[in-house]
Amino acid sequence: MENKHFLLISMPGQGHINPMFQFGKCLIHAGAGRVTFATTAHGLTQVKAFPSLENLHYASFSDGFDDGIKPTNDPHRIMAELKRVGSQTLTELLLSLSKEGNPVSYLIYTLLLPWAADVARDMSIPSVFLCILSTTAFALCYCFFEERDGVYDSNDNRPPSSIEMPGLPLFTSKDMPSFLLPNDPHASTLIPLFQHHIQALEKDSKACVLLNTSDCLEEEAIRLIRQKRKDNSEIDLFCRYPIWLISTIHSKRESRSHAYKQLAGLCKPFTARDVSSISRSSIINMKKIDQTICAPSHHKFLNFG
Repeated sequence: MENKHFLLISMPGQGHINPMFQFGKCLIHAGAGRVTFATTAHGLTQVKAFPSLENLHYASFSDGFDDGIKPTNDPHRIMAELKRVGSQTLTELLLSLSKEGNPVSYLIYTLLLPWAADVARDMSIPSVFLCILSTTAFALCYCFFEERDGVYDSNDNRPPSSIEMPGLPLFTSKDMPSFLLPNDPHASTLIPLFQHHIQALEKDSKACVLLNTSDCLEEEAIRLIRQKRKDNSEIDLFCRYPIWLISTIHSKRESRSHAYKQLAGLCKPFTARDVSSISRSSIINMKKIDQTICAPSHHKFLNFG
């Protein structure tokens, strides 16, 4: 880890930046040699204060709207420019970092940036998808867009009446994330984007996904994703306890016992309607948790080789 350089890229929305930044702090606590956090050029200008941590650096890439996106901009053009200009400027950033003597060991990207995996593959850099969706929502995306037997039909504008996933409650159209439904007003923009996310993982024989959850919270959804590889091989899934919890444990302002209580509160039965945090009832082995995520910060919590 001490010789690894992780490039983390994220869209500038708070719900994207926060989990990615918290994950970056986790990497630093785990002993990463360098972490570079990058968002759009305009997004970076909106950050009022940059947290200062040893081995943490900042950079930017362009989304084609360096002066900011206006409400009148067409969503399809926004996504097209993000992919076109973003791919080009991300490539330039990777080359620049390498030229400066800081070649990137791993590229970690999150939602709305599936083209980043294509850039990384073209440059022979391993990429990792940090899923900030719930694992159950991500499993639904896989059921929709998986190439072999996905339920999505581009010729049918009607939402499916239900989706059944082994081990999980039956999902009706009202239970599903709205962006998956073909009759949603944003579907024409978001459905191709999420298709690209799944396709990027299917193209990668060494696909890796970091899930913002734990085995005890979404066990069946995790198992389902692992089983749906096109070539019957498994995706490498790394399940970390929710990023906010790890960050809390590493913070001096919070006690470990308080973090335990927060985690225990997550382990309760959910219904299909609670897609954001669906889980099975579980019993937590607190000693095991202490050994895995509450170890001193200089211990590794995730082995990238």
